[in-house]
Amino acid sequence: MTDKTSKMASIAPTQDIEIELATRPALRLWQGREKTEKKHGILGLPGFCSRVRSLEQAIREDDPYADFHFAQIEEGIEHLSEDLDAELADIEEFIKENVPSAMRLPNVASKNPVVVPVRFASRLGFQLVYQLLKVDQIVLKILLASHIGLIETKTKFQTLARVEKRVRGVLHLVYKYRHTGVSRDDMAANNQRAQKAKELMGELEQGYLEGTTRSPEHPGRRSFKIREKDRFVKSGERRVGIQIGQCAGKSRGGNRSLISRGVLGDIIGCLRSRPFFVSRMDHNRPKLGSKPAIVLDQNRLSVLGSGEEFR
Repeated sequence: MTDKTSKMASIAPTQDIEIELATRPALRLWQGREKTEKKHGILGLPGFCSRVRSLEQAIREDDPYADFHFAQIEEGIEHLSEDLDAELADIEEFIKENVPSAMRLPNVASKNPVVVPVRFASRLGFQLVYQLLKVDQIVLKILLASHIGLIETKTKFQTLARVEKRVRGVLHLVYKYRHTGVSRDDMAANNQRAQKAKELMGELEQGYLEGTTRSPEHPGRRSFKIREKDRFVKSGERRVGIQIGQCAGKSRGGNRSLISRGVLGDIIGCLRSRPFFVSRMDHNRPKLGSKPAIVLDQNRLSVLGSGEEFR
């Protein structure tokens, strides 16, 4: 046995994930439409996921507006899921109530369904895939109700249009985000980049600016190595050192450690979720080698070795 542990390779599907779509409305929502000289483009689900990837990258770069719009899209998908569940339940109940017990209805399906590969790794994208499959079932039920004469043709098309429009409304939420390269530090300084972002997307809640209000599933959550050191423990106190690593940089003018406000929000949340907490600072600060570390004292963060404190 060696001290070094071998790293396992990343886990990935050995083949494409596939979904089967039986109806044209569901396929249209998936594909969207390419922009031409005569027709405007329509965003499909793969195009949505491409834009979400850019949004997620902006979150990793500490853009508070990206955090806000990510949360808005999540909320939109949740409401869409509730609406589609209700729509499907309504049409199934309508058919059940209006079809005589002596009539046996077959299972409705497409003779030639379209199988499409799902080639993205986006949580929001997969959440919308689940909604798309619900749309497929809703359309099949509506077509069945129309085929057996329970609903008029006008009602059929109105219902299909309403469902499709509801899904497109969620897809288009991704258009509301405009990339400006702004960060939480820019917003705190209220510099030119921050002012441009405000002009394009308006003011933000304080929680998003500080990084304390974020989606639990946001992709920018850093993982911090929290470790206890024997030398941190004095007079019954438990002191926690946190390796900042790549989250800390150097300022242009000196050796001061820089930690963005968004990272600080993550660190505070990480510490408060732990069973240990620092009660007071010790002037004899331990050194953790070349990597900077922070210590939390109630509502104060200190970078060991730099003398910087964040309140």
